Amino acid sequence: MHRQKLRADRVVVITGASSGIGAEFALQLAQSGTRLYLVGRDMQRLEKVAHEASLQGASSICLTCDMSKPTEVEKLVQTLSRAEAHVDLLINNAGLSQRGYAAETSLEVDRYLMEVNYFSAIILTKGLLPLLHKSTAPKIIILSSLSGKFGFFQRSAYAASKHALHGFFESLQVENYANGLRITLACPGRVQTPISMNAMKGDGSSHNQMDAGQQNGIPVDACVSQILNASSKGRFEVIIAQNETLLLRLKAISHQLFFKLAQKVKDK
Repeated sequence: MHRQKLRADRVVVITGASSGIGAEFALQLAQSGTRLYLVGRDMQRLEKVAHEASLQGASSICLTCDMSKPTEVEKLVQTLSRAEAHVDLLINNAGLSQRGYAAETSLEVDRYLMEVNYFSAIILTKGLLPLLHKSTAPKIIILSSLSGKFGFFQRSAYAASKHALHGFFESLQVENYANGLRITLACPGRVQTPISMNAMKGDGSSHNQMDAGQQNGIPVDACVSQILNASSKGRFEVIIAQNETLLLRLKAISHQLFFKLAQKVKDK
């Protein structure tokens, strides 16, 4: 497992920190002197992660925020701005997946997924840019997905939100490359997290199933380790996947081949 050596007064903000990839980020970044701001909706689960991080010497501040509500994200920015003079690492990890065909998904669900997966990250990033610019080595990590590289069955709104992240953060990197800000877009395939459980169906209800693809995916600690390694090297994009990368390679060669293989793969 990669463990990045951090400065003693390092300030790290992690959204979606109560479980899965977000919680693992907290544990791998925890060390003496580091201040972790753990953001999520469930205070009890956040406090459990904070306790585990404290065993490694990190101090953690748990903050509840519903990322689907712009006003709450704006309040989060205000809270962080009052508390800190700088932020060294912002990890935009909060997100929600989808399990619903485009034709059967309501516009309300489309908008909700964009709010959680895209707009919350944009509001938070823009709000914290002044604090990031005060760091000696500012970094941003964004959890995209392989769905940010290609569309897939029952992922239309999810893929759209992840594609949007690529457009925004690549532009932001171009604008801020000269001043030292380094952005890493992480594009995992299937990872062993409960993301499919909370995925939204077309009517807005929860999928409430652990997909086989998730169960057999990459271990979460290995995924986070690869992302942190890529960030430490200043890489803009990192793809973490197993055989799902075949779809990406085929798309680069021929959309027709990509569409044919995607028909066979689906959610196997």
